[in-house]
Amino acid sequence: MGISTGGSSPALARYLKETLKEAIPGGLGGLARQLGSLIRQGDYTREQADELIERKLAEHEK
Repeated sequence: MGISTGGSSPALARYLKETLKEAIPGGLGGLARQLGSLIRQGDYTREQADELIERKLAEHEK
């Protein structure tokens, strides 16, 4: 994940990156790559991928 403030506030960019890193469950990057591949192949629609991601995030919150 990349976050930039265009150089105006590196401290804010670091803070946002760390905050998001804590909020996003581990393994979600791998899931994103896998779903991207499935969408490109036509095996999943974006809507199906969004639903799966929402379920994974909800599981993480429990």
